[in-house]
This record gives sequence, C-alpha cells and structure tokens, in this order.
Amino acid sequence: MTTYTVEKIGGTSMSAFDTVLDNILLRPATESSLYNRVFVVSAYGGLTDSLLECKRTGKPGVYPLVASSDERWTNELDTVEQRMLLTNDHMFADPMDRMAADKFIRSRVSEARRCITNLLEVCQYGQFDLTNYLPEIREFLASLGEVHSAYNTAMKLKSMGVNATFVDLSLWDAETLPETLEQAISQAFENIDIKTELPIVTGYAASKQGVMSLYDRGYSEMTFSVLLASPMLIWLSSTKSII
Repeated sequence: MTTYTVEKIGGTSMSAFDTVLDNILLRPATESSLYNRVFVVSAYGGLTDSLLECKRTGKPGVYPLVASSDERWTNELDTVEQRMLLTNDHMFADPMDRMAADKFIRSRVSEARRCITNLLEVCQYGQFDLTNYLPEIREFLASLGEVHSAYNTAMKLKSMGVNATFVDLSLWDAETLPETLEQAISQAFENIDIKTELPIVTGYAASKQGVMSLYDRGYSEMTFSVLLASPMLIWLSSTKSII
C-alpha cells in the first residue's frame, strides 16, 4: 500500500518561493523520499487580483474591463504579463530555464488575448451577446495565474534533479472538457506514478461544470479538497495546507 500526502501552497507562500522550496518542496516529512507527495499551487500573491479583481478593494483587473468592453483590458493584460516575466527573471538564474518559462507564459497570454479579441469582435454583431461568454472568459483568465506558478515550480524542481510533473488542469487545448471536477482530476492522474514523480498541480481545474460558477475565487481550495477525496488517492495518509 502506498501512502502519501496532498499539500496546498497558497499565493502568499508562492511569492516567498525560495522559502517554500527549501523548507517544503525539498524537505519532505520523512527523509526516505522526495516523492509520494502531491502539491496543489495557487497563483503568486496578487496575480489573480490583477487578472480578475482585487478581493479587498474591488479594483478591476483584466476581467471587468473585458466585461464592459473597455479597451484598456489589453493594457491591463500587458501589465500582468510583465509581472509574470519579472517573476520568472527573479526565479530562474539559468537563462535557458528563464527563456523556457517566458516562452510558456507568453504563449498562454497570447492565446488568451487572441481569444478575447475574437469574442469582442464577434459580439459587435447583435446576434451575439458578450454576457453569454463572460463565465468562460473569467475561467480562462483565472487559470493563467495557476498555470504560471505550477509550470515554474515544476521546471525549477526539474532543474534541481527532482522528477517533478506539471499537472495542467486548465485543459487549455482540450477538445472536450470532462463533465466534473472529479473527472478532470482522475483523468489527469491516470498516468502519474507518485512513487517516482512529484506532481505540481494547478489550483484551477476546468470542467463543463465551470469551477468558478460554483466556487468563484475559492476554486483552488476546492481542487485541493476534491483531490483529497478522489478515488485516485484512496491511500491518503495525511494532508497539509499552507496558507
């Protein structure tokens, strides 16, 4: 029987990544193995506020500007992208690793920009109502923060000799989405061997249910909770949440 932990790292902790790396990721509870653990990571602190809206002040990020067809959304998305690239610059000393991290997130942001632009153009015609597409826009804007932090974490660990696996539950390029969050997680873990791999899982997870329509900004906690209860994890031994 395999025993392992599922642990969540919140956004504030992710922003202090070196501390998390030294004291959590590279320091398992037992000295026997780095593996037999699963990590769910949130976006770096404040990033989701910039993509959506600030939870404390209500200051609009990218999403409310898109929802109101305010052309400033493109500038706001540029600002978010620059924050992501600055995080990469601080995180990766090796220029090749930094280039790979930059290429990854630039591609995702570019795809988001193209998708939003196309939708806004289509919705200039009376037959198409932007409000019908806003839930999906909110979902994939939110996912950018988690895929950024999860990808970076997995890459950083790989550069240090850890067999980390980036588990992208955003399903950005999937032809069809699973019906439920539970199915999305089960499918993602079908080919992962946690005895020899260290999964780094995005806090955001896509499904036809729409995780944000159900849980809004609490989606990463729900991904964490469902991951604990998943049939793929029936031998769970302990859990830890880092806020």
